[in-house]
Amino acid sequence: MRYCFSTIVRLMPAVFFGLSLLIFSPEVLAKSSTASLSVDFSKNQTAEQQTNLLRTSDGISVFRQGDQAFFLASAQDIPVVNAFPFLTVAPVVEVQNYDPSLVKIQIRFSKDGLTWDPWLEATAFEDGIQAPTLFIGNLFYLDTTFTKFQYMVLFSNSVQSVTPVKVKNLRFDFFSPGQVQPLSPGLIYQRPMPGNEGTACSCPMPGVATRTEWNCPDGQNPSCPSPEFSATTHLIVHHSAGSNTSTNWAATVLSIWNFHVNTNGWCDIGYNYVIDPDGVIYEGRGGGADVKGAHFCANNSGAMGVCMLGSFESSTPTSAALESLRKLLAWKSCDSDLNPLISTFHASTGKNLPVISGHRDGCATACPGDAFYAIFPSLRVSVDTALSACQGVSSLEDEFGLLGFRMYPNPGTEVVRVSWDQQTAVKGSVMLTNVQGSVLYQQNKTLTPGVSEHQIDVRGLASGLYVLHVQAGATTVRKQLIVRH
Repeated sequence: MRYCFSTIVRLMPAVFFGLSLLIFSPEVLAKSSTASLSVDFSKNQTAEQQTNLLRTSDGISVFRQGDQAFFLASAQDIPVVNAFPFLTVAPVVEVQNYDPSLVKIQIRFSKDGLTWDPWLEATAFEDGIQAPTLFIGNLFYLDTTFTKFQYMVLFSNSVQSVTPVKVKNLRFDFFSPGQVQPLSPGLIYQRPMPGNEGTACSCPMPGVATRTEWNCPDGQNPSCPSPEFSATTHLIVHHSAGSNTSTNWAATVLSIWNFHVNTNGWCDIGYNYVIDPDGVIYEGRGGGADVKGAHFCANNSGAMGVCMLGSFESSTPTSAALESLRKLLAWKSCDSDLNPLISTFHASTGKNLPVISGHRDGCATACPGDAFYAIFPSLRVSVDTALSACQGVSSLEDEFGLLGFRMYPNPGTEVVRVSWDQQTAVKGSVMLTNVQGSVLYQQNKTLTPGVSEHQIDVRGLASGLYVLHVQAGATTVRKQLIVRH
């Protein structure tokens, strides 16, 4: 096709504008990037200021016991350029006889090398394993306008032990997510719940942003070469302990993947799901809800991990985030036949834990934050309400008048009683199954008006978890029953 000269002239501004976008737009140019700065203290590292330090082939330690000691580095260039939409940095310390009360890592940032933000103390990455020879700090989230950073190794003036703390190597891992499409709840379509065939579960899986949608480098493929799977028995809730604000939460999820994989050394992001303050649920570790993650005190079998983005020591997650968490936990409770109101034995930890637990229920950690953990009782009730609603309990009560439904005692040891106030006559049944669905007891009966009570002898059953089914017409209500001898 031919164009006259005047047409070409008219098109030139548009062409120039398009090229300028490609050349100058950070959104177009920005790609994810990583860079690290390493320090070997066994060598003669230059300091801006240092005092009371002993340097050996094992690193630096306190020279005079009981006196303050520190190493203050000179200003360093942040080794990532053209960062977008934010920067993260995580400190990794190789240390002998690590004791958080005796040595701390502090870091501060500057946009011009002249004016500095306040010192920030590195806190331990509690979802990982802190060994006596290794400290991994949580992510710091930074504005892209910062160009300089400075760090300090600060030893306590408390008397060191017979084997003093020695800091040998220090590494700072920087990361820029690059161009990641921000996601909103309206963009995440409803996906059918996998693995629901052949069960009585009717709770839908909420919409989930896929790994591809948050730019996971491995896409939908699991990052772990040989993912492990286990039947979910407990739902573990975390917080990320990071910023409560972000311009791009999908990029934040990518930064956590990079931190877990490239800094902490795992094969994939540790959590099964991540939820942002806007209520978007992100698919985490590749392989699905029952894939074994890395988030629960090295006891991850049977534990599905959900991380709420933000820090919740003094505030709770947003209502949108809590609503998405409620839907996700109700779906998984239905999918795995869990009772969100009870505690059951978690084989990997060897503890009796609430089905919906916080990270701190499994080991010594502040996660998921004091303010958030305080509302876990109401969270469990709201999940149970959602579970009952999608399992047809409300319609059963409304349509057939099955009011005041009770099952007691629970746990049961000898005889379990089921009672209700039946307002209308309807054909139904009472049935008890194990968690695999095998029928252990069943009696068909007409549910007559008035208060009814049914008794089930459980003395011949092994201690464990069972499911009671009360069927009225075409609708069934299910309740978890624990038998304990």
